[in-house]
Amino acid sequence: MIDPKICQQELKLRKRVELLLRGRAKHRKNLTRIVNELRGCRLPAFIFGGTLRDLMIYKGPLILRDLDIVVENLNSAEFDSFFIRHQSVKNRFGGYHLNVEGWKFDVWALANTWAFKEKHVRNANFDSLPKTSFLNLEAIVIRIDTERFKVRELFSSGFFEALLEKKLEINLEENPFPINCVMRSLTLAKRFNFSLGPHLTKYILEYGKKSSPEELAYLHWRHYKRATYSPSDFARWLSEIGHQFRTGVKNVQIPGGTVQPELLEDGIQPSRNRIRSRVAKPWYQWKSGNLWEC
Repeated sequence: MIDPKICQQELKLRKRVELLLRGRAKHRKNLTRIVNELRGCRLPAFIFGGTLRDLMIYKGPLILRDLDIVVENLNSAEFDSFFIRHQSVKNRFGGYHLNVEGWKFDVWALANTWAFKEKHVRNANFDSLPKTSFLNLEAIVIRIDTERFKVRELFSSGFFEALLEKKLEINLEENPFPINCVMRSLTLAKRFNFSLGPHLTKYILEYGKKSSPEELAYLHWRHYKRATYSPSDFARWLSEIGHQFRTGVKNVQIPGGTVQPELLEDGIQPSRNRIRSRVAKPWYQWKSGNLWEC
């Protein structure tokens, strides 16, 4: 049975993606140009994960950090020309990283998705792609090479349910970087004020013991390029999560409220170096002798 609330969420996402990709604002002209060039490669291409999450959660203008784009394959003369033209850098996973006037793109072939390569998810196709993400809140893809006046294809795996319930849960447990998964789960739950599902709670407690608050804070800084949280924050969260789990709390919550998203007055924009200049000195530079001191 079709849930009308899910249908409303799907419509909302399609509208916001349409605004993002076809909007006329000057700061989006480079994004529009890249999307048009990808269409010219004449292969299916989908936006995956975090960008779509942020489009749905943030109610005001927001800063987009990057876009993950998955294409059917990269074996074509059109893609060769595309990557050469934009001086892209090939990464260790077989994909490419592009930086075009502040817009950052990671582009890779569908079959190179880790969960497909490792056989954790069968049938390497776009409707199975959402099943490869660790969290339900990022289990979403939507097609970008869609002609005007046609409905954009989208596929999800618990994404809209996560939004409606405001609950983070594991979508696919197998992951090559479990400590990173712990850090990102804590960060997203804190940022969006989402509760933690029982499976994710057990995962965080299990792998949190195998790490340290200092390592989690360092991974956060390395991933987000800013030091929003200190080791003491991660230590406090893990302690509180453990307490709630032992007392039988069903919807485990990160203590301390939420971090407000950075908003701009001029709509959706790519991240800029000027934003990073506002960030305070990273916690790992506060004291000498720290393990990760630069």
